[in-house]
Amino acid sequence: SQNASNLPSLLENNIPQHLAVCLADEEIHVRTAAAAAARNILLQMSVHGSDNGASVGAYLTADLCALLATKLSEAFTLLLSPGSDVTQSNGQPLTEAHLQAISMGSLAGDQEEVEAFETMRDAAFANVIEFIQLVGVVADCSEDATMYFSDVSKCAVLPVLASAIEIGLDANFCATLNRSRGLELSVSSANVHTQSASAVGGDQLASVAAETLHLIARENELLAAFLSTGLTPSQQQLLNDITVNTPTSPSLLLVSLYLLSALLGTSPTMDNASRSVGSISRALGTLPFAEWRKVLPLLTEGCDMTEEVRKASVQQSLDRFRALQLASDILGEMIGVVCQSHDDSLEDEEAFAANPNSSVIITTGLLTQLLAILTDIFSPQDPVLQKALREVTDNAEVSAIQHAFASVEVGIFGVVSSLLHLLPMAAMGPTSVVWRTCVTVLTARHELVSESIGCPEGPLPSHAQLILQIESLTEMCWTVLRKDGASGHPSVELQPSDLDLFTRIAWEGYVSTATIVFVVSVVG
Repeated sequence: SQNASNLPSLLENNIPQHLAVCLADEEIHVRTAAAAAARNILLQMSVHGSDNGASVGAYLTADLCALLATKLSEAFTLLLSPGSDVTQSNGQPLTEAHLQAISMGSLAGDQEEVEAFETMRDAAFANVIEFIQLVGVVADCSEDATMYFSDVSKCAVLPVLASAIEIGLDANFCATLNRSRGLELSVSSANVHTQSASAVGGDQLASVAAETLHLIARENELLAAFLSTGLTPSQQQLLNDITVNTPTSPSLLLVSLYLLSALLGTSPTMDNASRSVGSISRALGTLPFAEWRKVLPLLTEGCDMTEEVRKASVQQSLDRFRALQLASDILGEMIGVVCQSHDDSLEDEEAFAANPNSSVIITTGLLTQLLAILTDIFSPQDPVLQKALREVTDNAEVSAIQHAFASVEVGIFGVVSSLLHLLPMAAMGPTSVVWRTCVTVLTARHELVSESIGCPEGPLPSHAQLILQIESLTEMCWTVLRKDGASGHPSVELQPSDLDLFTRIAWEGYVSTATIVFVVSVVG
């Protein structure tokens, strides 16, 4: 077996051949390390490109996808029966029942057997997590891979993902998974799927599996058919439970949103849009800066919590940010579904007002929550909090929160930009105030990108998201100015500094052609 620490450099040299060898290695830790290394390399290649100029899809051959699907199925089977690789003193496989009997003292047994079983279960769990995440990245990089993984006649990826979600949310599985870690679980037996308490590990398994379904869902007829007719009765009941009954736990809310996104992506109907309201509303209850202010002390060296509690609290905060970002994406998809039934003979604003389906956004309270989040983001904040949010850091937890926060801003700005086209300005506030607020925030984001480009330590962690924010904010400014001019009594006054800002943005090499068009429209 290759040393796991050498895998990243090994895979970079020849991904298809070496990845196939490592994924099929007899040692489970090597297989896990291979999946993790391949996932990270593919992510980097998808963003920056490969050294030899080949596309990511060129590496993802049919044979490699088939191998990955097979190894995922094998990994999941091992997770369900980790004792098959551990023997009792009599040479027979160690079963869960045998282990429980030893733990309860009703059967004499060797402690080494118990430890070996628990070690194998933890290794199998890590293996499944990495393989599911790798499947998601591969599918996201290649449409051919997505179609292969979605075809149940060719592989068992979809059934495995559905089962992973089901057992990940099962109280008994969570209890056995965490027994060796000495964790006290508080999972309600009444309805594990909608309770705020969730088991460490089990919800992670459910979350990564649901996220992979979310990644492959867009216009995927094979997945739509599977979700409609391929689920077992218990899986179908679970899908209904967790998407209709809004979870309170951040991790389970994230699972719910991933599944709702998959449903809406495969079947963009008003029924699925309406079904999403509860979980979206729950996610929109998180105010980004308020959450950042709460989690920042947990990321400092002076935190007096135990490490286990601190990490769990940071993960909950990260889940809230990710749920908020995903909710904004789903809300954007909902707007698209609503607009499908627009009267094409009317202008956007008139058509939206006359469309009865628009009530799913207007009368459900989602718009009010969205504007509260926008106010939280746009309001002046403590400079110390702002600096900590944007600065380059080696702390992985801080970087993850920074990236999630910036992604939330991108999602919120995108949804608000869409709604500005569809709603009267009165719904957003006084036009001149909305304009000045948008310009102020746009100025701040432009300055951040300029600092990022000139930063000697490299670009800011949110550099790419900041550029997307500039593009959304520029479109928002153009929409406000256009509507103000069409109102018959314009109230917006462009200051010389405004014109200077938009001129500088137009000359930036990183902005899109569409953004330049918006700028030209603004400056006239």
